[in-house]
Amino acid sequence: MEEEKSSIQELQAFAKRSGREIEFSEGAYSSNAMQPIVFHKRFAYIKNNPNSKTYFACFSDPKNVSGIAHYSGVFFSLPVSKSTKISLRKKFITDKLNFFSNKEKNKTGSQSFDSKVIFEEFQLTGADRIFTNARAQEIIKKALDFDLRLRVGINGVDMSFVPELKGESHFGIYTTQDWFVEPEKIEMLFKFVEKIRSHIIRETEASFIL
Repeated sequence: MEEEKSSIQELQAFAKRSGREIEFSEGAYSSNAMQPIVFHKRFAYIKNNPNSKTYFACFSDPKNVSGIAHYSGVFFSLPVSKSTKISLRKKFITDKLNFFSNKEKNKTGSQSFDSKVIFEEFQLTGADRIFTNARAQEIIKKALDFDLRLRVGINGVDMSFVPELKGESHFGIYTTQDWFVEPEKIEMLFKFVEKIRSHIIRETEASFIL
């Protein structure tokens, strides 16, 4: 039987087939008799194309206690305050039945959008135009329907392992559950994020300063 490929090997194969470059790192934490299980810290990132500013990125560090330890998605830098923290996901039936949810206080003013999403975190510092842009809202809704595990947010995860995003605020569509390795899903995420960036980046670049 053929040996099952690791996630990084699958991403290497995807990058090669699609004519993209991949950067990755994988290292094991030391183990001992008291802790025989070997934990690995891994990351990988792929730029969409040479002229693009969007990156597919994956990260996993089981010993990370200061942030989200596992995620995968597509990201780009955004000229908003680094103190901005926003995270939203698709609204499920359980959310609609929870009349006392304090998440309901965060609204964009668009009923068609607000009825479909839940803001899990909303520390707003000059980024409201991103989520009130009608075209961006439509793309976000399509993305959340595309994969129910997805979240959309600003500065939701640590992207310092991508040199072009290190120290920058960033927008992303990502999951904190699994690594995306399916080529069709990665390509679709690139399409969603590139479209959002094209609709909002000129407006935000003109309006906000880090």
